Parts: sequence; structure tokens; C-alpha cells
Amino acid sequence: MNINVREKHPRIYLPNAFSPSGDGANDEFKAMSDCELNFSMQIFNAWGGIVFSTTDMARGWDGTVAGKAAPIGKYSYIVFYAATVNGLSFEETQRGTLRLLR
Repeated sequence: MNINVREKHPRIYLPNAFSPSGDGANDEFKAMSDCELNFSMQIFNAWGGIVFSTTDMARGWDGTVAGKAAPIGKYSYIVFYAATVNGLSFEETQRGTLRLLR
């Protein structure tokens, strides 16, 4: 990925919903960025249990837990990312919620 030198810090995009229906559109919840990052993401169910975890930004959550379809509804996530852009180091933690639709 190319870094936009006009940006003061890396940007990350996280959708607020996804629908793992197998149609090839929005089948995974995953982060996207405009630059290469050190990255980790955890997704939690309503009771605080981890349903998905990764350190690979190319890998997204497919809406399953232990090989079975997770229930539709609201989940929360924590994303940590760090990068060096134009000689400046950045670290950020982002929290939010997402909807799993079917």
C-alpha cells in the first residue's frame, strides 16, 4: 500500500455491519487502511467473550464461532494499530460496535 504523505497519521476503516451470506459482498468484518500497520483486532460477544482475534489485517471475521454461525446481533471490537509515517510513530486503540446480519 502507498502512504499518502499529506496525511498526518495512518487511517483505518472499520465497517459497522456485515452479512456473511456467501454472496461475495460484505462476507467478512475486516479492517482496511491506507498504509501498512502493526495491527491486532479482537471481537467480543455481548457477554465479553472473545469470538474472533487476529494480528493479520488481511484476515477478517467470517461470522462463525468454533465453526458454527454466530447469532445475529451486536458485537464489540477493539483494534490496536501502530505505524511509522514520514518518520513519525503513531499508536492508536479504536473501540466500537458492529452488527452481524444474515
